[in-house]
Amino acid sequence: MISGYLPEIESFTKQQLLNRDALVALIDKIGPAILMTHSQGGAFGWPVADARRTRSRRFLAVEPNGPPFYQVDFVGAPELFQAGTLALPYGITAVPLTYAPRRRRRKELAIAQEEKAEGPDLVRCYLQKEPARKAA
Repeated sequence: MISGYLPEIESFTKQQLLNRDALVALIDKIGPAILMTHSQGGAFGWPVADARRTRSRRFLAVEPNGPPFYQVDFVGAPELFQAGTLALPYGITAVPLTYAPRRRRRKELAIAQEEKAEGPDLVRCYLQKEPARKAA
């Protein structure tokens, strides 16, 4: 069996910016589009839809990467999980998005960790504090 691994860009933020710029250029060339992403590619569609709202007719993210805001590190029993680094400071991306109402600073996108996980053996998620801003 032959397997391979391709090198990747070290910075996830840089990956998102490069993919955003490339996909925006493509949409500008071909016209309005329906965007669909999957899994680890999920984070690349949000900035494109944000940058070209009128040309992105629809956006479907199938099993997008996550969870929002903080990575989850699997540490084994008995804790199982612990919060990792802040990887997606804009909730679903590492790059700025337009929110409504508009943010003046990133810190205005206030987040909090759930007090209790939604079930046994599940990680406590991070969510926006209410009133939550919505992607515009």
